Amino acid sequence: MKDNKSYRLLKSLSRKEFKKLLVQVESPVWRMPPLIQSLLALTAERYPDFDYSEKGKREIYAELCPGQKYDDRKLRRYFSKMYKILQESLVFTQVKNDTWVRGFLLIKIYKERGLLNLAKAKIAGLHAEAEKNTLRNDVYWLRKIKLYDIEKELGGDMTRIMQKRDEAVNYYFICSDMRHRLLLQSRRRIFKETGTEPGTAVLRELYQTVDLSEEVLFQLLTLALEITADRAEPQVFTEYAKIFFDTEEQLSKADRMLFFYTGLNYCVRQTNRGNMQFYSETLAWYKLGLQKDIMLHNGSISGITFGNIVINGLTCEEYAWVSQFTSEYGKYLPKSIRRKELKFTAAIIDFYQKNYTETVEKLTKADFNQRNFYRNKTLLIRSYFELFLHNRA
Repeated sequence: MKDNKSYRLLKSLSRKEFKKLLVQVESPVWRMPPLIQSLLALTAERYPDFDYSEKGKREIYAELCPGQKYDDRKLRRYFSKMYKILQESLVFTQVKNDTWVRGFLLIKIYKERGLLNLAKAKIAGLHAEAEKNTLRNDVYWLRKIKLYDIEKELGGDMTRIMQKRDEAVNYYFICSDMRHRLLLQSRRRIFKETGTEPGTAVLRELYQTVDLSEEVLFQLLTLALEITADRAEPQVFTEYAKIFFDTEEQLSKADRMLFFYTGLNYCVRQTNRGNMQFYSETLAWYKLGLQKDIMLHNGSISGITFGNIVINGLTCEEYAWVSQFTSEYGKYLPKSIRRKELKFTAAIIDFYQKNYTETVEKLTKADFNQRNFYRNKTLLIRSYFELFLHNRA
């Protein structure tokens, strides 16, 4: 199934971003033609299951231009116009909502117009803005480097500027190096490769040129390396989880995903080893991932992830939450597996609630795909066994 540019762009948005975009482009500021507004509305109805096949295009055209003969060229023109408006809207949103994008753009404008005092004042303002975030990640240091580069162009105390710039570069490369070490450690685990990254004490020795003891990101990275290597004591993960949950809103999107999956995978490994107390811990991480839209990728959730969340919630006996989850997130399953996955999920919920007769009924009537075949048969056998025990009692 092919996607056009508009669909690819819209699928990259989270649910919240998509809703905000719809509200924004309806504003008279964008002067969107009524026909393009209708096309966007029809597209919104299909989010995130956009279908750009011949059948999908004809369905859109029939609703967009009722009674008219299908014209592929005309439809492509409409999509092209919509794509341009979506692009402009996203750029506007980025400039409007991002202090740094807007700030650097204003500095550029001030420099071009010879308003150097205004440019310097804006630089000072951005330096102050940077210090509001106590979590100094690589994005923070890149911004500081850029500010020092602009200061250097405008003139000033070059010794101070270069000293500060060198310090920022040093910090930036330490952050990048540690992130690389964490990703490498995760790869080793996935592919069962030998070797581990050095522990906290060794890393502190390696980076002794700078004091990182108070840097939250450094603490997260070193703790993440410990728990990924499975050499951590339980209290190490507890400390990691506390720091992450306290600071996740300050993290960049990439770092939030990195640290989230590091923590989640640790919890899953513990439950796989029979450590029952980690089921509730795992569920807490899943809930955070759903709340922050981390679990959705390009507007969808995989069948495996969906099933793992359901099983985890049922194991914790949070039946109401699981029902709400399946109702809210079932529509984000890939269309090709959605119907069968939801039927199987309904059977699992019945089983965990000890409704074995209903479980058997659902499993015997459903037409499951190859991926669900063995799960279906296993659950069916378990249900028959539970009914057998119940009838004997």
